[in-house]
Amino acid sequence: IDTVGNRITHLTPSKSYATQMGAAIAVLLSSSLGMPVSTSHCLVGSVIGVGVAQNISSTLKLRVNEAADINISIINKIVIGWLVTIPIAMCLSLVAFNIVRPFSDSFAAQL
Repeated sequence: IDTVGNRITHLTPSKSYATQMGAAIAVLLSSSLGMPVSTSHCLVGSVIGVGVAQNISSTLKLRVNEAADINISIINKIVIGWLVTIPIAMCLSLVAFNIVRPFSDSFAAQL
């Protein structure tokens, strides 16, 4: 929570509201289309979107007093984590299935 809420970009109450609304709309639209969706991924994307919007408004001088920093190194770590967890989960379930399978086959034969 700390990483998403504080380390990607600085969130104010209004930015937090926009982040939550963006994530909720993304989840609702994806769900209505029958697409599998991760609420965590939607929330991180919303936080990044708010940070990018702040950078654009700072560049255009629409808002003078707000910080517009986006921590790219944190975003890189999050994306790498997303890419690594799927193959790791696949390998761990493969190992777990091969350990449990002999017991489940013999149990199924008894039924």
